[in-house]
Amino acid sequence: MRRIKKIAFITGSMEVGGAERVIATLSNGFVNCGIEVTVFCIGRTASGVAYDYDPRVKLIGVHTGSRGFVIRKLKQLWRLRCLVKEFNPDSIIAFQEYINIQTIIACFGLGIPITISIRANPAVATNIYKLSTRLLYRFADSAVFQTIEQQNFYTSIKKRRDAIILNPVDISKILSTNCENKGNHIIAVGRLTSVKNFPLLLRAFHLISKDFPNIELIILGDGEQRGELERLRAELDLEKRVCLVGVADNVFEKVASAKMFVMTSICEGLPNALIEAMCLGVPCISTRFMGGGAQTLIQDGVNGLLAPNNDCEALAEAMRRLLSDEKLAQDIGENAKALRQKVDTHRIVNEWLDFLE
Repeated sequence: MRRIKKIAFITGSMEVGGAERVIATLSNGFVNCGIEVTVFCIGRTASGVAYDYDPRVKLIGVHTGSRGFVIRKLKQLWRLRCLVKEFNPDSIIAFQEYINIQTIIACFGLGIPITISIRANPAVATNIYKLSTRLLYRFADSAVFQTIEQQNFYTSIKKRRDAIILNPVDISKILSTNCENKGNHIIAVGRLTSVKNFPLLLRAFHLISKDFPNIELIILGDGEQRGELERLRAELDLEKRVCLVGVADNVFEKVASAKMFVMTSICEGLPNALIEAMCLGVPCISTRFMGGGAQTLIQDGVNGLLAPNNDCEALAEAMRRLLSDEKLAQDIGENAKALRQKVDTHRIVNEWLDFLE
């Protein structure tokens, strides 16, 4: 019999995002274990929910509508404190770095254990954020990390329990995806922002495009960098070879049909897109982005390939290697499926509950 009966998640919103997806998956898993779950969204209403929630999960927007940042934020934190106190959970889980800080401030002194979840690479944070974490993270009761690199960054914070827990994946959806019909394309998934470094991918693809004239590059996702990528695509004369699809449905099917999945990020936590592609058995290449997530998931040459961060020629060579060696690509994709056991939702939910106990 578990001690935990009620859990409160605190996050910034329930819109599209990696952390938001993990919260939805964990919330659904927790209520299936008989735990009462409420998700508090700081600064947003509970509308615009991007992921499916079990109807037993309660979503509450901590929104005040006040003008002026300082007044609005103070009111939000006070309202959050009152709402959490009223719910009276056995455990509070804060997701995302800036939410961790606000949660510690709002819930300080309530006598409810606070677990902070580190979702990004703290080494590249602003100085104000780093100072805030040094001052406030010590008041958290525990911390959950995604990678050893994240964990090591916070070794100076004392009086804290911590653990590394991977992101959960609904393996039933993976197993129900048709992975047999392979196309002649390389695929990448992510928001079109500078941190994803898609210009590197276009340039690396350009280096191998003449050697593999039948291969296309498909990028799923949208964002403020679309215009820049469209211009670069034209500059490299790849308009007939590179497709910027935008936000798409049936992402699993599109990824599963690719010859390989490529991630070119500069900085990440533990990317869901890479985890899912590996679980689908798609051969994966990733840069060694800051944050340690790629090294956490990929054993170079065994279940994926790693390339130095922001190295166009090395990335092109890795892509060329998989396209030229069908046996290597097949072995890497097959070995990647072993990740399924480590990230299965049931296992991750129990790892979280065991840790919170």
